[in-house]
Amino acid sequence: MKVLFIEARSNKCVDNNIISQLIKRIGKRIALYSTVQYLDCLEKVKKELESKGITVETPKAPLAKYPGQVLGCSVGKSELTSVYIGTGEFHPIAIATTNNRPVIILNPESNTVSELPVETIEKYKRKKELNRILVEKAETIGILVSVKPGQRKIEAAESLKKQLESNGKKAYIIMFDTLDVSQLDNFPFIQAYINTACPRISDDKFNKPIINITDYK
Repeated sequence: MKVLFIEARSNKCVDNNIISQLIKRIGKRIALYSTVQYLDCLEKVKKELESKGITVETPKAPLAKYPGQVLGCSVGKSELTSVYIGTGEFHPIAIATTNNRPVIILNPESNTVSELPVETIEKYKRKKELNRILVEKAETIGILVSVKPGQRKIEAAESLKKQLESNGKKAYIIMFDTLDVSQLDNFPFIQAYINTACPRISDDKFNKPIINITDYK
């Protein structure tokens, strides 16, 4: 089934008081990010910060259409303090783990400024490391492969399957379009998964250990 994606821009943004609070938290150079719905807000914040003498970088992710746009599976890299315009912690975690830098969150919906807690990032990293250990101990592994354009990595999956089997493990390639995690219950014999598709799939709620192919050693 073909899918048409239409951009939906929000008219909400933080006010100048929140931007003033942000300025007190940052230095003279930052990296500014947002999802597509808050890109208009990103431009407003960028202009306001630049008018105060702050250099604003908007890193472009490899799969993004716009500078500063962050996707679930793609973040533009930067060595600067990161500021994210949006809601929730899903994208800020991706920015923090990609850049290994603190992330300040401007929330246009609640008109607030906050920092992504260090403990949230550390908990995320601990979970990934635990899953990596459990996957390496598993004897039967499912290799997840998406058929979506840009995510279809069948050659990498087949190479991984051979590698696992050469190490005495059983490996099965499971292909899908949009992954329904509940459907994996049809494979009760699989002990763990290695994901070759969008790397944020591994952040979904799986009832078995899962890591991305880039995390497998």
